[in-house]
Amino acid sequence: MYSKVRLFVIGIIFNLIIFNYATTVLITGKLRCNNQSYPNGEVKLFDSSSSLTPTLTTKSIDDGSFTLSKDISNPRSKYHLSIYYNCSSHGISSPCRLVYSKDISLQDRGGIKRSSQGIINLEAQTVGVKPDCTYG
Repeated sequence: MYSKVRLFVIGIIFNLIIFNYATTVLITGKLRCNNQSYPNGEVKLFDSSSSLTPTLTTKSIDDGSFTLSKDISNPRSKYHLSIYYNCSSHGISSPCRLVYSKDISLQDRGGIKRSSQGIINLEAQTVGVKPDCTYG
């Protein structure tokens, strides 16, 4: 009986440590296509150790900017962004879109891991781009 109680207490302490020492990740950027802001671009953050399920997903707003923010328990993980877009569609539904993926580095500033991607000109990207015809 004593060992079950001890394991239970250790489990509670472990969970408290993990959740109290979580690190916030903050990634910002701005999407552009054809020299214009690109709203509704789908931006996904992936933990490199589990690349099938995104850690976070958002869409860019009217001015093309996006923000991803989340508390994570493993600040040593490596992350990459995938941005789904179609610069040539001009609002017309298309069977395919492009995916631009890039590894990101996070800088620790005051307990928050940050990464500013700046302005990303999607039509100019050639490395890390592949077609995606599986959506919609």
